[in-house]
Amino acid sequence: RELGPARLVVDGLRTTIDEGRVLRVLEQLMRIEGVIGSCVVDVTTGLVLGQQLAEDIDDLSLDMAAATATEVLKAHRRAARDMGGDRVDEVIVTLGRRQQILRCVNSHADLFLLVVLDKQRTNLALARFRVMDTEKLLA
Repeated sequence: RELGPARLVVDGLRTTIDEGRVLRVLEQLMRIEGVIGSCVVDVTTGLVLGQQLAEDIDDLSLDMAAATATEVLKAHRRAARDMGGDRVDEVIVTLGRRQQILRCVNSHADLFLLVVLDKQRTNLALARFRVMDTEKLLA
């Protein structure tokens, strides 16, 4: 599957996040079997800081998906806090033919990774572990 170019929102990147690391993370995420798009998202604003989409995908707006995923993650964080639980590490959402992995970045509490997968072409368990390993590149 051909990849479209990675897109960074340079003004949105914090000084603590190296642009090269964001690009490496996007590159690694897009190597996961079945991934059709991935992005690094600011959980406080829903702003996509960097994204990459498979070239043959034209019906996916990562900006819209990130905005929606931000609200989902915030709701899970509120619920975890209200129940006295631990922090949220990951949320998985299934939407028709697609699955989304929302993976919080341990070293940057205000960031998360959003990975959109083709349900028919991916092994969700393996994809989760690969996303978890890739998240560590932002440390």
